[in-house]
Amino acid sequence: ASPRWLSEFYERYRRRTRYTDLLGFFCVAIKRSVWERVGTLDPAFGLGMFEDDDYCERVRNAGYRLAIVEDAFVYHHGSATIKKLKNSVYNSLWNKNKAYYEQKWNKSWRLPKGPHSIFHMVDQPSEIASRIRQTGKHVVLVLGLTLWETNSRRWQQIVKGLTEDEDLLVIVYTHLYHGNLMVGTRKIGPQLYFTNRIDLFSEVLFDQVIYCGSPVVHAQIHSEQYWADPLSYHEQQLTSLQTRLPNLRILERIAVSQVVNDLRCSVDHVTK
Repeated sequence: ASPRWLSEFYERYRRRTRYTDLLGFFCVAIKRSVWERVGTLDPAFGLGMFEDDDYCERVRNAGYRLAIVEDAFVYHHGSATIKKLKNSVYNSLWNKNKAYYEQKWNKSWRLPKGPHSIFHMVDQPSEIASRIRQTGKHVVLVLGLTLWETNSRRWQQIVKGLTEDEDLLVIVYTHLYHGNLMVGTRKIGPQLYFTNRIDLFSEVLFDQVIYCGSPVVHAQIHSEQYWADPLSYHEQQLTSLQTRLPNLRILERIAVSQVVNDLRCSVDHVTK
């Protein structure tokens, strides 16, 4: 994680928490009062695996909730120690502890559903469109530059402002994210996704498409509203866009905060 990536990560997730059914114990904080009430880890799990799942069950049964602090970034090189075991020993321990967990709690073990991208494991335009409809949110496509290095440029500030509205789902078409090639569609923030596969969104009816520097008109993209930020273009570029998109609306030459407010008010009037 580069310092620039981390800075944006902390900004996007600041003060956000979410509740879950399971916490991995590679990094966990437990109040002493909870530990004293629930007790220690069950030694029957031996070297490890499923002892944290078991403890989370015990904590929840005691009436507590499990929370993930989303504005903390922890790098965990998964199971680096336990995977030093021979495969036969590792698999035997996995099966033994899984069976013990399931017998103890009288239920099948399952990996809890995480905060995956809404586009996780889908790669067809119809599936992409379906996942977006299921969110119930207004969806906006931002066509800026194909390089995202910082969030200080005007078009990036517009993206940032739009994502502060939790009723909006914001898709940004770009090729590079902090020097790394974009491949497919990636979740960047709570309501923000970057993609280099504009073709995958061909069956989405966007509430807004906002041109913020891109000179390319994508014929496969469909929207209720098309907007352009004039301060993101030279006059000739803007004229060319207007020629190719007759229904293009031009935003006022005003501060980013007012542009974002105007766009949010406009999208609120779009009826799905």
